[in-house]
Amino acid sequence: MPQPDNGNYVMRRICMICGTALYLRVMSNDAGYYIGFYCPQCGPYSRESDYYSSREEALYALNTNCWNY
Repeated sequence: MPQPDNGNYVMRRICMICGTALYLRVMSNDAGYYIGFYCPQCGPYSRESDYYSSREEALYALNTNCWNY
């Protein structure tokens, strides 16, 4: 399981745009909440899960390492 780092989960992926380490976290858009990679330099990078109706549901999926795409 990824290890938490300031509320985000660090994965061994690098942003192809700027070379910065990517963080797995809960994000949202008009379709709902999702788990995805986030680059601190470039912003949202990818969606790795289905959509959830609430932030709490998505956080639970992230914290238990149990989500679907």
